[in-house]
Amino acid sequence: MPEAVIVATARSPIGRAGKGSLKDVRPD
Repeated sequence: MPEAVIVATARSPIGRAGKGSLKDVRPD
C-alpha cells in the first residue's frame, strides 16, 4: 500500500471511521 494512499485515507473521515480495518493492514 503506497504511503500516499495511507495518508489520504487517514485524513479522510472514512479512514478515521475504518481505522480498525487499517489496523489489520498497517498501523502506519
